[in-house]
Amino acid sequence: VVLSLEDLKARFLKREVTATLQCGGNRRSELDAIQKTGGIPWGFGAMSTATFGGVYLREVLQHCAGLSLESVDSFGVKHVVFIGQDDMQASIPIEKALSPYGDVLVAYEMNGEPLPEEHGAPVRLVVPGVVGVRNVKWVSHIRASTEEAEGPWQRGLAYKGFSPMVK
Repeated sequence: VVLSLEDLKARFLKREVTATLQCGGNRRSELDAIQKTGGIPWGFGAMSTATFGGVYLREVLQHCAGLSLESVDSFGVKHVVFIGQDDMQASIPIEKALSPYGDVLVAYEMNGEPLPEEHGAPVRLVVPGVVGVRNVKWVSHIRASTEEAEGPWQRGLAYKGFSPMVK
């Protein structure tokens, strides 16, 4: 199924979610002191809060693929994978994607304005409560999957959140 930005706006109810996004690299400089990781050696503070406007991912998945919390077992779906125009990919568990309490958005607005390009325009994913790297920018593809996304942003060390006592 191919949906344009105009399709999202016309076919689905606009929702708003206020979320604080925190980069997965936050405090990476402390991880680097234990074992070298990839990426920018952030200290703390790589986070921001905004109100995003868009459509609930669960409504898009229901409309386009017939997915619901009740139907995913019969399809074997465990994750939803998001691929950005820059080929970055990440995924979230299907339970988060379909949760009526999860507020996962396919967002096209930020603070009441069209989403700026630097923040992921024309559409980005907003997944409250998870590390920032799962909030994929410049989304070009969304697919249901039996496995989590491949690649360093999902399976590598540099984008995991660990407490200081975990090596």
